[in-house]
Amino acid sequence: EAMGGIVNYGNEKIGPRAKEYICTEPESLLELPEIDFSKGRIHEVLLACKALREQGEQVVLNISGPFTILNVLIDAKYVFKAMRKKPELMKKVFWKLGEQLLRFMDEAKRYGVNMISYADSSGGVNILGPKMAQQVMEDFTYDFLKQAKERADGQVLILLCPKTTFALVGTKRAEFRERELIGPMSYGEG
Repeated sequence: EAMGGIVNYGNEKIGPRAKEYICTEPESLLELPEIDFSKGRIHEVLLACKALREQGEQVVLNISGPFTILNVLIDAKYVFKAMRKKPELMKKVFWKLGEQLLRFMDEAKRYGVNMISYADSSGGVNILGPKMAQQVMEDFTYDFLKQAKERADGQVLILLCPKTTFALVGTKRAEFRERELIGPMSYGEG
């Protein structure tokens, strides 16, 4: 919605999804407006995060990656076709979205968010296939997450969805490290 997408917000049974696509060619994605964090639903989310933090809550803000965002803006068939035939264009599209996501993370930090959950379920290996998933990891995801970590500056913990985690590990861009807990605790406490 913040970039002009038309969203059906769903109900208690079915979550938000695209109502209709606003783009039919990937080039038009580069012309979409930047997100204005001072108004609309996205601003209300930031205000809710701030209010919760002021009440002493630990706030986890969910942020979707580029494929999940693209699913609201353009039919996936155009994305996959462009990834094969115009990889440089798609790299620009990913980074246009990535810059908006980094700005959103910066704003969230300003509003007191101390944990960000990053997920891009539409961009998993099971959907993209190994070759395309590796291309996205090399062209976007790895460098995006490095920038996100630097900007978090130790103040915000970035949690990754399993699909992104396994893509990083599978492309040798990350490795698992064991951490010992001081005792039994919930996931949130950990």
